[in-house]
Amino acid sequence: MKYRKILPFYIEEAYQVFSSYTINKHLSVCDCGNCITPTEINELCNTPLKELSVQQISTYVESMLVSSDKAIVEIHYFLPRMLELLCERKIFYIDEGFSLSKCHFERTDLWKVAEIEFLKRFSLAFFEEILSEENFELTTAEDWLVCFGLGGLPLQPLLECWVNKADTLSAIRHFQEIF
Repeated sequence: MKYRKILPFYIEEAYQVFSSYTINKHLSVCDCGNCITPTEINELCNTPLKELSVQQISTYVESMLVSSDKAIVEIHYFLPRMLELLCERKIFYIDEGFSLSKCHFERTDLWKVAEIEFLKRFSLAFFEEILSEENFELTTAEDWLVCFGLGGLPLQPLLECWVNKADTLSAIRHFQEIF
């Protein structure tokens, strides 16, 4: 599914907001050689960000050392592509709910205020689009609430958005799915 409406503008903005971040071959990943191989690390470092595949992002996220501050800083580099893949409804880590769980947006010592403000705006725009979708056989609004919540973003604005759209059939159907 290709994303629509205003999300392409947010993805473009994400690439701008996080454009100053880079990575090198010394990624903060499991070095057992099984989780991610030196060849895969080399490909991650040498493939243009916009060209990284779902599988490459998945391999990186799965092998990240989550307790490492360095890993959280590294994910800044990958985040625009991760958000782009989410907008295309491509899942790169366990399921929708866990997709951003290793980002730790609540770590304000590692994320700039402008980055978090962008992510709040993005999550709201993304969630509004989810609530407007009629066909949600695979994912529901609840899945995306979990995604942004586990990522460390505030859920109150998303919940308020849902309440404000309570007069639409699609928002009601998403709510019905919880029960």
